[in-house]
Amino acid sequence: MALHYVNASAAKLGIDWQNFPDWLPPDQRRKMSKHYKRVLYIRKYFRGLFVDYNRLLTESLNARYDPFYRLKVNPTTPDTLFQIARQFNTIV
Repeated sequence: MALHYVNASAAKLGIDWQNFPDWLPPDQRRKMSKHYKRVLYIRKYFRGLFVDYNRLLTESLNARYDPFYRLKVNPTTPDTLFQIARQFNTIV
């Protein structure tokens, strides 16, 4: 959900985050993952959301790739992450 809010905010501002960061040469930008470009975009334009977005990204990557993730999750984690994701809707 937060990812979509970030993409929508970039579109509203007329920023092509996929070509972000624009201060780097195109060949270096092509080597960067979309996730990393989005993190850099948020760090620059939405500093107040950076920590929360980074946490959401980390949790989602862990949930996808860590086979023992479910054993580590606190029962309140999904609600907490949902609340953080909803913050993007109000701010962005």
